[in-house]
Amino acid sequence: MKKKPIPAPTLIGQPKILLISVNTPRPAQAQINRHYQLWVPKDAGGDDDILIRRQKADGSADSFGARVDEIVPTFLGVLQIRIKMFADRIVKEMLAELKQEAERALGTPRRA
Repeated sequence: MKKKPIPAPTLIGQPKILLISVNTPRPAQAQINRHYQLWVPKDAGGDDDILIRRQKADGSADSFGARVDEIVPTFLGVLQIRIKMFADRIVKEMLAELKQEAERALGTPRRA
């Protein structure tokens, strides 16, 4: 069975934005922000994908996709595990970036 190509996602209505922000107070003041958008295909059905997507500065994208039938009528258990893994990775990356920025603010040299 030939898999149908995934159509380019289309943002429907007003953009739905998820802002994730982590920061540290002075004297090591630093802040890391990430903005994600929700992308939904027009006339989304059970076999369509919904994406949470962030465009990176280098032109690549960080995204998470789920099929509509994994979400409706309830979140499937496997989807909950995938979401947790995605969220854990984002938090880990952001905390590593925050540490670097805080060290820069303090003038502390990085240790390997």
